[in-house]
Amino acid sequence: MKKSFIFFLIVLMACSSHKTITFPFSQMVIGISGTNDNNLPAINWKYTDAFEHNSWIIAPPPDTEDWNNWYRKIKEYQQWVRNHLNDPQAMFIDVTLQKNKQALIHFDRAMYAMNLQPHEKIILQGELFLLSGKAILYFNYDLKYKGEENSYMVRQQIEKTDSLVVEQNLLPFKKELDIPSFSSDTFTLVPIIRIATKEGNDHCRLHIRNLTLTIPANDNRMKKYNELAALFTFSSTSIDRQLYERPEMQWIKKNFVMGFVFLWDKDFWDPEEGTYRMQPLCDKIKEEFGGFQSVILWHTYPNLGIDQKNQFDYFLSMPGGINALRDIVSCFHKNGVRVFLTYNPWDLDTRRSDTTDEQYFAWLIKESDADGLFMDTWDRAGSFQKEIDRYKKGVCIVPECAPLFQQIQGYYAVTAAWAQGPFFNQGISHLKWLIPDFIQFRIERGEPDRRKQLSYAWMNGQGIMVWENLFGIMNLWNARDRQTLRKMNTIWQYYASLYTSDSWKPYLPGNKKNIHVSSWEDQSCRIWNIINDVFDKPDTALISIDHPEWHYYDLWTGNRIFPAGNKIIYCFNTIGCVAGVESDTAQTFHRLLKKQQEETRKIIGGPDRYSHLVSMKKPASPPAVALPMRYSTDSLLKIQGGTYRYQVKHLWREGQCYPDEDATDELHNNTVMEEGDLYIIHHHSETLRDYLIMPRAVTNGEYEMFLKETGYRPRFPENFLKHWHGKTCPDSLKNKPVVYVSLEDARAYAQWAGMRLPTEWEWQTAAEKYPVKFIYNEVYEWNESERCDGYNRFVTLRGGCRHWQLNTSRWYFPNGTKNGPIGGKQPIASHVKYFLMYPGIDRAATIGFRCCKPLK
Repeated sequence: MKKSFIFFLIVLMACSSHKTITFPFSQMVIGISGTNDNNLPAINWKYTDAFEHNSWIIAPPPDTEDWNNWYRKIKEYQQWVRNHLNDPQAMFIDVTLQKNKQALIHFDRAMYAMNLQPHEKIILQGELFLLSGKAILYFNYDLKYKGEENSYMVRQQIEKTDSLVVEQNLLPFKKELDIPSFSSDTFTLVPIIRIATKEGNDHCRLHIRNLTLTIPANDNRMKKYNELAALFTFSSTSIDRQLYERPEMQWIKKNFVMGFVFLWDKDFWDPEEGTYRMQPLCDKIKEEFGGFQSVILWHTYPNLGIDQKNQFDYFLSMPGGINALRDIVSCFHKNGVRVFLTYNPWDLDTRRSDTTDEQYFAWLIKESDADGLFMDTWDRAGSFQKEIDRYKKGVCIVPECAPLFQQIQGYYAVTAAWAQGPFFNQGISHLKWLIPDFIQFRIERGEPDRRKQLSYAWMNGQGIMVWENLFGIMNLWNARDRQTLRKMNTIWQYYASLYTSDSWKPYLPGNKKNIHVSSWEDQSCRIWNIINDVFDKPDTALISIDHPEWHYYDLWTGNRIFPAGNKIIYCFNTIGCVAGVESDTAQTFHRLLKKQQEETRKIIGGPDRYSHLVSMKKPASPPAVALPMRYSTDSLLKIQGGTYRYQVKHLWREGQCYPDEDATDELHNNTVMEEGDLYIIHHHSETLRDYLIMPRAVTNGEYEMFLKETGYRPRFPENFLKHWHGKTCPDSLKNKPVVYVSLEDARAYAQWAGMRLPTEWEWQTAAEKYPVKFIYNEVYEWNESERCDGYNRFVTLRGGCRHWQLNTSRWYFPNGTKNGPIGGKQPIASHVKYFLMYPGIDRAATIGFRCCKPLK
């Protein structure tokens, strides 16, 4: 009765009349952000203060507290939240701020769609409970350009339009605010609450309850509200497990190891043979990691934004298009691997499709038979489920960022997620504690030592994300960590039903501070996962058992263990596992033991062929010039040879860049921070011969002449000279730089012309020597800077494209400063890393080339 009544109140409050709309106190409406100096969140959604925790982690039991008392509290909490997760009266926002830190409460999850207007009146009301210190709330506004509401680019901020000082223990408040003046034709606006410590206080702590936002209603807003309401209204206050109970979704309960597959990786596509390498890739995954249960297929960033191709076009531009994508998924399926397609919600500036993103991805799922959707940069599922359900019921949606409690249940739930920091290797996964079959994939992508993430995943019965190709920079797993994961993977798969059950007992008592034990059990089996905080130092764990008559095994090594009474003294190194079984006669169990024994016998040490990288310090040598030059010397610019010193500076991107020749290792880049933007700086010395170089990029008319004389046809014709819309060049394009040519197409022209592409140093020298005659920034330009680390092929394009500029996301190619546009003109002493897969996807509307001729 209470549940139904509370739900009725929520709906009544949210849809009270056509005069106003009140948005409820809900994690699906209100966003929070802010961290303290320890990098832990300063603001959290909570349901209790009875023990230490935040939105993502429940802290281990304090040394001073009895384990049984602590475990009773967290079990009671577990049941309480399961019954009251969607009850606005049960939840609150906890704010704990250090001096000079701030926390934000924002309403952008729903309010950008409401199109608020200047001078409208809105009402913010709720209850503030001050626990310590004094706080001040500022009422601000964020503004985005219309059409950019889903982007992360806040264009303007209006600050401190009003404030509220919190100095008393209980402060019910109601703030009536006038929307300030702004250009509503250009911008959309949402209210923000900024919370800070009051001057003179070194900290503050407060709880916020029943925070609601009321705005004026109109027909358009009511229509939009009704569309959004499905995301934040629930049929019950209890956790809604409907997606977890679907028969088609049961595969996610064994999905413990997820891999990252980069479109441009040579393990995925062989550029020399021109074929996909799916079966060799699957074989490698099994050999090195014990197999993945799923993979993310990453297909866009860092190249997305080179031209108007949108994220869907990249799928369709892969070799073989949608049919090949279906074959790729099929091959993974034959190897027991599920496939997640990637969604980039920040892709707003490229070509717009005729359908919504939800409809397009549902179509991709149908056509490819993919199994999941990975939500890049998001912590939620959005409204994709309804469209996807039209074609396939067993699709799992996984966000990059840790979701909030209400986002992991209901019809629009994420049913798994990445688990990025701040996790360390301590604590209980809060979300898994509430929903035991909610799998998180622990990841610290930049760390070469994976023992912390493996330990955390093992303690929590969670998953692991294997991500080695970090958008073109390799961070390969070492042999020790790969073997550890192979052993974990084998045990996870055998005992998946236990690890996703409600029998979890974390941080069992009776051991030293550095030893941690979790267990899961049913009537005929119990399994203990054990970790040691002191890595690579053998130690012992004390395990109490209830059934001395059972059979006990060290599942890490596959060997039998014999208890001493009701105790097991277990010797192990960093990670271990013990199983007690009522019966040990099952053949599958003995196969498990044998597999672990065989893995234990493998000797780890010495050179590791898997982790070898090819040096990227020097590019491939330019091809020799064999034919007579077709251009007159007078039409070219002459550069005198000599030894030149260069400095190149460009914005840092996650794919980074090649190392300088004097770098200490292959992953080292020199960086500098300027006005809030991080740059990579190269210092290089190059001895050049005398050479001639074109003053401008090759035109369409010149390229057409090459085609007529040679009959050149590329091996892969996809998107070749796409802008011609036929076999001949339109007159309107003949004097413009040729585009939609690959590196191979450019080299073919240069060879015919008796020239070659310039190196990037020849390009830069000419641009600096002839600041007027050397025309650049018409298009990005291919050059002889091709490199490969054994996995990723790339060039560093020179120049920019003045007519192609993006606005909404710094993740677009080639990146932009915090306050500047993305793309457009680029400085002479700059370059940008562009990845190569195959010509059909490498060709772009913004890349051309020029040629040079070395002189003897």
